[in-house]
Amino acid sequence: MGDETLPSFYHISQDVLRILDADEFDEEALGRAVEKLEIKAGNIAGYSKFLGDQAKALKEHEDRIKNYRETLENKRTRLLAYLRENMEAVGVYKIAWKEHRITLAKNPPSCLLTDESKIPSEYMIPQPAKVDKRSILEELKQNKQVPGAQLSPPTFGVRIR
Repeated sequence: MGDETLPSFYHISQDVLRILDADEFDEEALGRAVEKLEIKAGNIAGYSKFLGDQAKALKEHEDRIKNYRETLENKRTRLLAYLRENMEAVGVYKIAWKEHRITLAKNPPSCLLTDESKIPSEYMIPQPAKVDKRSILEELKQNKQVPGAQLSPPTFGVRIR
């Protein structure tokens, strides 16, 4: 095969099926179609690998940026806590310095739970039950019956190495 542009994988596979269904079997035509199919599949696999590598590189970059952002946020939190603790320790609640006005303000009250088991049910938010599909799958794999569940029929996944 030269540098010619190949039809889509779907069209090539349809050509293979037409050749196989033809009244007269054309081994040479089948060989050419299968060769095109293999080339197209290889091209798709290569492009798929390229996309996967790009996505992986972006994910790693996102992780580095996320870690850096979290580092800055944590540093800022510690710095503000340091400022607050020391201002409280010396009883200074306002500082005006050049373009910055620093004040300590009381935060609004918050709820501190000391023992959740003693909280009346009227304050509980009901949560919907969640099915443990992993446990059900393990049971079904061991040929056990689970009402309302069954093993899904086998499917195929593409593996490219």
